[in-house]
Amino acid sequence: MDKASFISTASSHDLTTHHRVNTSFDPAMGFGAAAKGHGVGRFNAGKLNNYLHGLNRRLQEENETLLSRVRKLEEDRKAEPPVESISAGSSRRSSGVHRRISTGGALDNVQEDIAEGWLEEKAQLEEMVEEFREEAEKLLVEKEEIEKELEKEKEGRERDQQRWKARVEEAEEEAMKIIENLGKNASEAEAKVAKAEAKAEQQRRELDREIEELKEELDLANDRASKAERLLENGKDLGGALNEANERISQLMGDMRNANTQIEDLQEEVVRSDHRIDELEKDLREDKDIIAHLEEELRTNVDALEAEQGKVEGMEAKINSLEEEVASMKEYVDELEEGAAVTVEQHERELAEAKATMEAMHIAEQQTADMIQDLEREAQRARDLTAQTEDALAEAHDKLVEDGAEIANLKGKISSLERERDKYQKMADMPHEPSWKATPLGPTEEELEALEQELDEANREIGRLNTLLSQSSAREAVDKAKDARIEMLEREREELLERNKALRMTYNEMTTPHKYVNGSTISPIHRQVLSMSIRAPRTPGAPLRDMSWLNNSTNDPTVSPLIAEIHRLQKELDVANDSIDDKLDRLEDAGLGVVGLTKKLEDARAKISRLEDEIARLSRKEDRYSRRLARARCKNCNTKLDLPHLITDESSYDLSRDDMEADPPTPFTKNSEALKNQLQLANASLDQLRTDMENLKADNKRLNVKVKETKQESRAGEKAKSNVQTELDKAKRTIADLERALSEERSRLRSIAAEQERAEKDKKHVLSDLRRAESDMDGVKQELQRLKQENNELEKELRQNTTADQKARLLETKVAENMDTIAQLRQERSFITKDHKDLQRRYSELSETVSRLREKHAAHSTSHDNWRHKLDLQVLEIDELKQALDDRSSQLKKAEREKERIASEKDGVAKTVSGLEADLRRVRRDAEAFGRDLRTLRAEKEKLESKLKEEVQKGERAKKQSQTQVRLLNEQLESQKQRAARALEVYESHVCAADSKQVSDLKMQHNKECKGLMVQIRYLKAKFTRESSFRGDLTYQKRYLLVLLAQFEKSERTIFASIARIGFPVKPQQAKRRRSLKSVAHVVVFMNRIKRNSEQWQEQRASKVAISAALEDVRRRRALAASS
Repeated sequence: MDKASFISTASSHDLTTHHRVNTSFDPAMGFGAAAKGHGVGRFNAGKLNNYLHGLNRRLQEENETLLSRVRKLEEDRKAEPPVESISAGSSRRSSGVHRRISTGGALDNVQEDIAEGWLEEKAQLEEMVEEFREEAEKLLVEKEEIEKELEKEKEGRERDQQRWKARVEEAEEEAMKIIENLGKNASEAEAKVAKAEAKAEQQRRELDREIEELKEELDLANDRASKAERLLENGKDLGGALNEANERISQLMGDMRNANTQIEDLQEEVVRSDHRIDELEKDLREDKDIIAHLEEELRTNVDALEAEQGKVEGMEAKINSLEEEVASMKEYVDELEEGAAVTVEQHERELAEAKATMEAMHIAEQQTADMIQDLEREAQRARDLTAQTEDALAEAHDKLVEDGAEIANLKGKISSLERERDKYQKMADMPHEPSWKATPLGPTEEELEALEQELDEANREIGRLNTLLSQSSAREAVDKAKDARIEMLEREREELLERNKALRMTYNEMTTPHKYVNGSTISPIHRQVLSMSIRAPRTPGAPLRDMSWLNNSTNDPTVSPLIAEIHRLQKELDVANDSIDDKLDRLEDAGLGVVGLTKKLEDARAKISRLEDEIARLSRKEDRYSRRLARARCKNCNTKLDLPHLITDESSYDLSRDDMEADPPTPFTKNSEALKNQLQLANASLDQLRTDMENLKADNKRLNVKVKETKQESRAGEKAKSNVQTELDKAKRTIADLERALSEERSRLRSIAAEQERAEKDKKHVLSDLRRAESDMDGVKQELQRLKQENNELEKELRQNTTADQKARLLETKVAENMDTIAQLRQERSFITKDHKDLQRRYSELSETVSRLREKHAAHSTSHDNWRHKLDLQVLEIDELKQALDDRSSQLKKAEREKERIASEKDGVAKTVSGLEADLRRVRRDAEAFGRDLRTLRAEKEKLESKLKEEVQKGERAKKQSQTQVRLLNEQLESQKQRAARALEVYESHVCAADSKQVSDLKMQHNKECKGLMVQIRYLKAKFTRESSFRGDLTYQKRYLLVLLAQFEKSERTIFASIARIGFPVKPQQAKRRRSLKSVAHVVVFMNRIKRNSEQWQEQRASKVAISAALEDVRRRRALAASS
């Protein structure tokens, strides 16, 4: 037998719930051995076929029963037999069937057929009311959404404007900061240049002083040389003078060497100063780059200003178009005024009457808006009155339902009173019966039946409430939400399947981090992550309870049959899906679509639930009967009787009924009183309905009064025209003000454009001055290079010259030239610095002017937007006034239509009142039919009482037979007790001989089982530690992969980082790290550890087969011992 019944609701859920909702579950693993055939990735075709066949069979049976009922009802309507024939037929049916029959069901069916038309009409009215309410709610929701969207758009525009202003202010602040930094850098550079010049001046002075000293020494040397020559000429003391001259020459040579060293030091200092100059030039270039960047920003700002100017021009064009529209509106208004004047001239004979009529029209125009609001309020009042009438109808329906419930309650009371009367009559007619019958044990059959009827009524009420719940709007909304959720899950499933397919494709490509199979641009770490083969569930779920799947090898012989089974089941699933699609297509062709089948399925479920409740009720009744029969005891010997066995034995019953006595007729005093009470209640309900009708008539009168009031208000609405005319005049004045404001705004925009042009000219002039300063700096640089070259040449010439005179003359000439050049360069540098300061000052002034212009432009743009907004509002007001003028007649027509609609509703209320009167007449006829049915029920009751007496006599005979059987059973029981006592004595006297061999075998077996338990405990412990370690490793691996993937995730942080890196040089790729000896050692240690763990696990797993065999052996022996 299948575990899931195809009748239960769970089997129907198999069709509505998707079989791959839990996409994280492994389809190849299923639920395990506990639920075979219920795999997650499979489709139970047999179960589906059984369910579809059962559903078709039940639907066919229901169709047949419904057709038979329809034919029967048609025949009953055509025939309509009299009451006597109905009672005769019921009596014949009751005589032929051995159980109680009630005609309440048929009568209830007739009553439902009579009230069916009114219920359908009421349902249609309720549906219309619900549709109107839903439309009103939809319109309100759409209005709120539109208002919210307008507010969001306004807020977004304001945020964009504020954001743009903030950005402009930030750009200006950054420009000011950069300009200040440039000023600071320039001042620092000037200070550095001044220091270098001071140092060069000091060095020059030292050189001058040394040159003067050398000149003096040369003069002394020349004097001494001349003296030596004179001495040589005179021939006096030549040797001493020569020695003195040589000493002096050696001293001069030493001084010359010192001077050369000082010159070399000075040359090094010049080189250092050159380096410093290069650094200053580099700083200057950086400053130039910053200035260029600022110029670019200035150009972008100028472009933005030009764009804004273009927007302003576009706005001016729009303003011109709006002015043209305003002019056309003026012309149209003039035409309207002229047309109104012509109409007044045509309809009025005299000028005074025409003026009075115009004034009246002006007053009517003023009051038009008030009239429209009043009409809306009156429409709302009419809707409220309609709702009140609907509520009155609903109350009338509720009253009818309460009357039906009261009638059912009266029926129950009548039946209970009749049962009490029968019970008392029975007690009065049978005084010869034993005394134990006067005190019944527990509730009687009638009470139980009454309780069953109440239970049935409660179940019917529950079913009705369930149907109302299923048809409610909240349930529909929940179903729609479920359908949307299912669709969303299906889309997610498709996306996950596509991702899985893509991952499988990347896995099949067998890519590696260092092997580029295709020319994709993905990173190596991405390719490595995609090419990883990790046998793991998508999310931790049921498969993690048994992680032994991690130990499976690729050559496991148990994998191939599983794969073959999966392919076979997949093919069967495809075939089943195709067959289901074909059946669904055929059902669609036959007119039984998804919606119809769903409705039928819901009906079938409701019917199944009702049948199950009925089966449960009948089973409870049967259990109650069986328990009562099981509790039956003999009053004489107080022993239980086997009444079920006696009831099944039909030979113990006598079917003859010839000797039954007829009871005398019972009086009908209580029933007649109950009928009188019921008729009084019915008359009271009729009176209540009459009062409801009078209330409805009063409401109708109030509606007529409201209609008259609406007519009066429509007449008063014609006096509202003056207000509209005043509004038109006010709009004209506002338009004139707006035109003046627009002209002023244009003049301001022209002045702003002129200031922008002047700023552009100043900017170009500053740029030309900057270029000229740069060219001057290049000239200075070239002059410095030339001086360096000359110094180098001087050094070469100093090395080449041998005599001190030539060196001194050359030095004097070169030093003089250098002094002139240095003075000229200083003068040029002072001029350049002065020009640079002037340019910086002018640039700061221009930046301030640009900032002021921007502020003015922002202020003017805001004022322009405000004026434009005001203009738009005025245009909208003009359009509204035009619409009010054009729709005045349409509003009056709508008022007339509303009046006609209220009249039609009045007619509908009258029809409803007539329908209620007809319903009252039907209720009265039903009450009369109910009286006739009560009479027939009394006749049937008399027959049932006669049957009951026959059954009592039959029970007496069965009682006698049961007493004899009880005596026989008591005798058999005594014999069995004696046998049991003898067997007990034998068992107690039996003594078993102790066997030492059996005891030793038991001890040995116990020791072996203990050893086996120890082995199993060690195996389970090892398995647990291995699985826990695998689980921990899996979590670490998952975290590591998440960290790796987070580096390549397209998140907001990475996007901002990429944007921040724009403009910077790309980092050079790091060289590939060579594999070190330490990493190789780690790999070797890891491989050894894996190998050792694998061997250890194989040793621990070797005892698995022996443990399972031992467990099976123990279970088998225990089963044999339990069976023996």
